[in-house]
Amino acid sequence: DFPNYARLSDPSPAELSAVQAQLADGEALLDFVVAQKSSFVLVVTNRGLTAQPLNATSDSLSDDISALRSAFVPKLGRLGEFSLKSSFQLYEQLLAPVEEALVGVNHLVVAPSGDLESFPLALLVTSEPAGGYGTAAWLIRRMAVTQVPSPRAFLELRVARSSRNAAARPFFGVANPAFSGGATSGKALGALGR
Repeated sequence: DFPNYARLSDPSPAELSAVQAQLADGEALLDFVVAQKSSFVLVVTNRGLTAQPLNATSDSLSDDISALRSAFVPKLGRLGEFSLKSSFQLYEQLLAPVEEALVGVNHLVVAPSGDLESFPLALLVTSEPAGGYGTAAWLIRRMAVTQVPSPRAFLELRVARSSRNAAARPFFGVANPAFSGGATSGKALGALGR
């Protein structure tokens, strides 16, 4: 009865040719297959597919990502130091094996899985850090990074984007609401509604 919902909720794999057809020049879709004993990275461009084994397992990635994410957990009112060295080591594990396939890519669409879903790859450092945060070779300085739940979701989003109708006129909205009343006051909700 609802074919669009059925297609969106279908966990079937996305066809390689369909994904390639949705990728423009300079774009690549990166997908990870991470398991307990071995892992792989897949790079899809509109020209081909590259698959490389990774020197990582689900347990090792979990430990590495947890260590990097700990910098974002406040302790005694302060954030910890983000390890540029650990970020570079993670880059070497995840993306260095496919650097050749990423030549000419300026937009990386990532479909992470497992613990990789909780760490934005834009925070990876692409070369040995020699200074501080300002001089680090962040991946985001080299290419835009977009995260999608899966290759199937990427495909559905691209198809939906290309099939939607454009607005008749552009929209530009500016607001400066005046909020009044306390947080527990019924007047506050009324003012918010107005």
